[in-house]
Amino acid sequence: MATATEVKTVPITIVPTLPPLPVALAAKWHHLSAFTYFVVSHAITCVYLLFSLALLVVNRASNAKKLILILAIADVMMMELLFSGNSAAVAVELIGLHGNSHLRWNKVCNVFKGYCHQVGAASMVSLISSFLLLFMVILTMVNLHRECKSM
Repeated sequence: MATATEVKTVPITIVPTLPPLPVALAAKWHHLSAFTYFVVSHAITCVYLLFSLALLVVNRASNAKKLILILAIADVMMMELLFSGNSAAVAVELIGLHGNSHLRWNKVCNVFKGYCHQVGAASMVSLISSFLLLFMVILTMVNLHRECKSM
């Protein structure tokens, strides 16, 4: 998503009697706050997951059940952050793809096709990774529950 950018020259009619004026327009991920939120939320989650992985590797020798529980709760929070970033990006993607006639927002994916395809691919990969994180959090919770039952 952070590399999604495209520049197109679009003819714009200012006065109906004059010929259209060619204007270069750019579509970049940071022009939309939803895409910025998407990138920042994923960056925060990535840094957190690297930190938690390092913390678990360092504390692997000790029996750190409290640490695992705390990290599992934080994992749930990060998962929520990922899903909210995905939701924001997909909502804006749909407006770019279909427009909104009630608000007179024109669709832009008919002009910036490469940009829209890149944003869509980023959203799909992110959604898959979010579900993988959900699966790992569920596995962690099941393992914690089994350990608590055996005590």
